[in-house]
Amino acid sequence: MIRKYFQPVEKPASETPAKKRRVDEEGTAVSSEPTSETSVESGLPTAPPSPNGDASPGTSTAQTEENVKSVSEQKNDTMIEEEKLRLIEEKRQKALAILATKQLLKLERDTMAEDWLLAFKSEIEKPYFAEIKRTLETQKAAGKIIYPEPNEIYTFTKCPLTSVKVVILGQDPYHGPGQAHGLCFSVKKPVRSPPSLNNIFTELQSDLGAQRFQKPSHGCLEGWCTEGVLLLNASLTVRKGEPNSHASIGWMKFTDAIVSYINKNNRNVVFMLWGGFAQKKGGSIDKKRHLVLKATHPSPLGANKGGWFGCKHFSKANEYLKNNGIKPVDWNHLP
Repeated sequence: MIRKYFQPVEKPASETPAKKRRVDEEGTAVSSEPTSETSVESGLPTAPPSPNGDASPGTSTAQTEENVKSVSEQKNDTMIEEEKLRLIEEKRQKALAILATKQLLKLERDTMAEDWLLAFKSEIEKPYFAEIKRTLETQKAAGKIIYPEPNEIYTFTKCPLTSVKVVILGQDPYHGPGQAHGLCFSVKKPVRSPPSLNNIFTELQSDLGAQRFQKPSHGCLEGWCTEGVLLLNASLTVRKGEPNSHASIGWMKFTDAIVSYINKNNRNVVFMLWGGFAQKKGGSIDKKRHLVLKATHPSPLGANKGGWFGCKHFSKANEYLKNNGIKPVDWNHLP
């Protein structure tokens, strides 16, 4: 009896220890010990302590990282948009350049023989050629008269490129009215032969004989184009009354490309180089592939000093062609 009386009173199993629970004024059981997620005083959630033991200033690490990520994505989006705009502008500028080139080269597409246009397409699309065209436009706009007429600049391309047998190099077109028409030494019908061409005809008759060459009543050499004779001036245009006025606008580079093309792609061509200028321009011709004939210029100033009359270039050319299985030139074909 005495032992029973002094044993501790057992509490019901359902009752929570007082130190772990308390009852609020409304009778709701809440935890009496604060946790890391609940403020003892306010009962509101709080941020977890920072690594150094201090409380976070109000923004979680996850939220900060999310904000940084968002700013980074915005920057990337801006850069992508700027790159897209740059590419669009680049394409626009290229399209405008192509359009401008097409407009500049309309004359070449319309008047140059198709085989020549195909062979020199990449050449006439180069910047220097566009500069030639702009120079001509500028001078015309300033009131300068330029020879030959635009639609006659490329008359020399009437000689098929693959059929070239003879190349005669001139310096620049005649600078008087009604003469130049895109072939060196040649003049339009019915214009009579200029002095240099007269000397050419005289040598032809002397070289071939009167029966094989009759001097025509005009100075147009266009008939030679169909015989495979390329009559090429180094400069393709000139200002009225100003010889060699277009020697430095870029034509030299273009006609150098023509000579180089024939030198490399044709065989057994006769190059007639008359005068120091032509001889210098034809200085790189491969003499193992072609025949190079040199003489003084047929102008009265040069021919009368010797070196032109008696050069016999026309008969020598035909002999070379025959020896290489090529049909000789009919020098008399000047209808």
